[in-house]
Amino acid sequence: MKKYLSMHTAALATATALGLLLSSPAALATTYTVSPASGDNTQNVQNKLSQLHSGDILQLGSGTFNFTSLSASNPLFNLKSASGITIEGAVDANTGKPTTTLVIGDNYSNVFALTYASNITIKNFIVRRSTVPFTEGVVQSVNESTHTVTVTKKSGFADFTNSLFTNTKTSTADPFAPEGNFTQSNSRSRIKPKTDQKYDVVSVSKNSDGVDYDVTVAGGDLSNVVNGDGFILRKRTPANIVNIFKSHTVTIQNMISEDAPGILVAGTHNSNVTVDNLDTQLNPYEWTAGNADGINLGATRNLQGATGHAVVIMNCDMDALGDDFVNLHGLRMMIDSKIDNTHFTIKPDQVDIEPNDQVTLFRPSTGGLIAQRNVSAFGTGTNVVTLSASITNAFGAGDLLFDENAMDNSFLIHDNHFTHGRRNGLFVRGNNGEIYNNTFEQLGASGVHTESSGDFFEAYRLANTSIHDNTFRDNNLANSTRHGMILVTIGGPQAWKANTGLKIYHNTFTSYQGAAVWLEAVDGATIGNTDATKENTIESLTSSFFYPKNYMFRLNNHANVDIQYNKVTDGRTPNACIYSTPAGSNYTNSANLPTFPPCTAG
Repeated sequence: MKKYLSMHTAALATATALGLLLSSPAALATTYTVSPASGDNTQNVQNKLSQLHSGDILQLGSGTFNFTSLSASNPLFNLKSASGITIEGAVDANTGKPTTTLVIGDNYSNVFALTYASNITIKNFIVRRSTVPFTEGVVQSVNESTHTVTVTKKSGFADFTNSLFTNTKTSTADPFAPEGNFTQSNSRSRIKPKTDQKYDVVSVSKNSDGVDYDVTVAGGDLSNVVNGDGFILRKRTPANIVNIFKSHTVTIQNMISEDAPGILVAGTHNSNVTVDNLDTQLNPYEWTAGNADGINLGATRNLQGATGHAVVIMNCDMDALGDDFVNLHGLRMMIDSKIDNTHFTIKPDQVDIEPNDQVTLFRPSTGGLIAQRNVSAFGTGTNVVTLSASITNAFGAGDLLFDENAMDNSFLIHDNHFTHGRRNGLFVRGNNGEIYNNTFEQLGASGVHTESSGDFFEAYRLANTSIHDNTFRDNNLANSTRHGMILVTIGGPQAWKANTGLKIYHNTFTSYQGAAVWLEAVDGATIGNTDATKENTIESLTSSFFYPKNYMFRLNNHANVDIQYNKVTDGRTPNACIYSTPAGSNYTNSANLPTFPPCTAG
């Protein structure tokens, strides 16, 4: 860990673009205040920010602050190398809710940008953009042969031919081109059941009637789209509310996001990040509150010892986002060249390896484990990794590498509400975590999802993690080849059994689509518990499934799975069986009510 800390310490000693002064802890802390003014508040707020010393507080008063001179290179709060700073808004004395609103006039600027920062607290703000790159309409006709829908724009929303949406998808690797999806205009749902999670937009043009718009998408299933359905056209941008890079001990608290073009809280290569009470506020006439993830944190470390947590996410109420509500993951590194059995180089894309870290190597073409070793040295600049012991299995360029010490270790996700999302509630990869007291409902995909692919930089496994006392309701609404309220896999059924030490108990599954629990590439998991006091409950099973093969529990490529003390409570037991493949795979089945037999077909 010493190099990581020394890099950070060196950065703290550097003067920043805003001239933040880092004084000694003994210096007298000062509270600076700013009140909202008419017009652009950017210079006024940034001038106050430049006066802060370590330990100081910047308070923005109640009211609305407009910021019209920000850009991608000029975030509102540039906290580079800052330490011990608190930035806070005002709150209602009765409700505790924020009363300070930040209106950002640019769709490409971060609001809070933390780089090599430490001990930063950000709290008590409502944040919105003056114009957001999404719009909504109602479907008037569907032409499946040309993959075109004709849409009437909803009043008050941007024209579909607005410059916000002019560029189209050039490749599947382009995350910032326009996309669309369908919803139900007479319901609160963020996504219409039995439609795709997203449709890549090929073109948008004015219809011949001069009023409506023709939207052509690149394929996708339109068979369940009908006249009167809602349609969301959106384009995410790289603008985040909070962007964190190589910083430690960061707390984001009591924040409300209204319309957001990008991720709400994003970061890589940090340590000990806490998000407490982050809410999205959906306006009544909207189907979406944001275009991307709610929280996306990669390669986060725990530097606070046995009582610390790399990531804590709690008390959040997030609604109607355009991607996953929470995405925790490691960061894939790729071997560039093999030197010998204890030395190799890795590609220089945001590497963050420390001496004494444990690394895991595996082959993306098969998902097979190559080796797990400790690192004895890492060459900054050369990107040469030196292992403490040689690797006997074959490995080389193109094989993948993950750092177990930068895998969100000891993460906590609890007491959150995730509802009406296009994708997953939690897309989580990490070690030694706990997920409890959360509610997941009306999601296009799973409540809790762990999946990796060899060509994706956000990846790896879920290990030694408990998922308990959660409620899963009406999820897996969108088209997918896999449906599970809890879906754990890595790289598909042929992968090495990397997911391990999973405990899934005392959860409630209500009216679900797909399996209640689907486990793949798992060695060591308990579904249920050792006694009836912590059983999983499956209640109010839907009378009609959208998708076939909705098994209660589905197991693929697994070993040492115990299924016990699970019950169905409403007397209806459609598909109350366990599907396991390959034949003869190891699992136990006992004390379930009713007895869950093996499923008869795949």
